[in-house]
Amino acid sequence: MGEFIAVTAVRSTDAAFVADTIVRHARDNGVEAEPTDAHGDDLVAVHPPENGWTVVAWPMPVVAASLGGWLSRELGAQVSAIDVYDGDYWQHVAFYKGEVRDRFSSVPDHFATDAATAERLRREWAGDVSVLVDFFDRPKSAIAPYLVRAAEVSGPAFPGDEFDLDDVWVFVDFWRKLGITYPDPGAPLRHLRLDAEALPQDDPAR
Repeated sequence: MGEFIAVTAVRSTDAAFVADTIVRHARDNGVEAEPTDAHGDDLVAVHPPENGWTVVAWPMPVVAASLGGWLSRELGAQVSAIDVYDGDYWQHVAFYKGEVRDRFSSVPDHFATDAATAERLRREWAGDVSVLVDFFDRPKSAIAPYLVRAAEVSGPAFPGDEFDLDDVWVFVDFWRKLGITYPDPGAPLRHLRLDAEALPQDDPAR
């Protein structure tokens, strides 16, 4: 099995409130949830804010884009959601107040079963750099090199980047250009225990 990663960056400096909102959402949907002092990959990790962003790392099988949209709507905030599927591709969805503003996938046609579907997914998940420029207040030159299909590129987007463009972990460099820091997994503000499989969610990539 390849890597599965689900992380959501919320434009908020109140990490405790973000954590409380997640707990309330779970309980409102009949899912038991509570803060815990335990550690583990099966827990939600809410990290201290950095550069105005609070990052939430989700356990499997959570889809960050699904819960990111809900968090964006609930908090009335910008959200950047990253999902890595089985080490095969990474995707990014930008939300504001629950509405999708942009979406990108490094292998948009991964689940396509015919040519027409593949073409539609490539269009829908191409990413629009002009939207991201306004959304994150970053120059086009810093963002555009990352919005490429993994099979068509190699090497890093910029000298000094940590990962090559065909590596799913390149989202860390992409986030850095957006002003979002991928957190040290050993230093979350708090952990939350909940039944991730029971959370209502829908993967917009499938």
